[in-house]
Amino acid sequence: MTVFSTGAVRSNDCDNERWDLIPFSFIRLIALHHKPYLYDQTLQHLFNKVITNTYGFLSGEGDRSARLGLAGASLATIIQKQDFEGNIQEWLYEHKGAVERHKGELPYFFLPYYALQRLASTLKEGQVKYGEHNWTNGFPIEDILNHGIKHIHRYLNCNRDEDHLGHAMFAYMASNHMYKYRPDMCKYLLGQEYTITREIKELHDELKRKRTALKHEPSSNLGVQPRVLTGDDK
Repeated sequence: MTVFSTGAVRSNDCDNERWDLIPFSFIRLIALHHKPYLYDQTLQHLFNKVITNTYGFLSGEGDRSARLGLAGASLATIIQKQDFEGNIQEWLYEHKGAVERHKGELPYFFLPYYALQRLASTLKEGQVKYGEHNWTNGFPIEDILNHGIKHIHRYLNCNRDEDHLGHAMFAYMASNHMYKYRPDMCKYLLGQEYTITREIKELHDELKRKRTALKHEPSSNLGVQPRVLTGDDK
């Protein structure tokens, strides 16, 4: 039991977990992509989803947010299937209909408890070693995912010296935070994409200005010079 200076008393059953440190943005991401159909798939298939979507995210194939969300949700499903105490099919049956009925809103009631519990334990471990919220100071996103991929492969190779899946969950949580809120930590991953987008926008704005002028001066020339792509643009 823990007794506070106020006289309040609580149990110690949560002392090794820091649920309050899990960002809501990650809770939302998991709620968005954690679907009942994932439980119909084998663990091998789910690990394939984690790995292929992680590398798809890094290489920029498809919707990066969806890639990261599906990788994290697939990993969460793996942990939930492995750690569930009792009959997971009964649990799934009870919630599947509710998920269907709540289409249009995120089913936070269907969050994978055991996956988030492992994440909360990893955050507690980090809080003790490095301090609360230390990770929010920023890591390069490719460095975080490099560690996440390593933990997944170590687990798949039967290494159980630490909670590799819990640490991998942290990697996806931190990656989501950097991708959404810290573009300065995504320079290697997204820097050129941002540069090209900015340059294209500048050209688009220049064309708009010329077209506006053309309405008032029909004989004028747009005067936009062709732009030659350099090696930096490819």
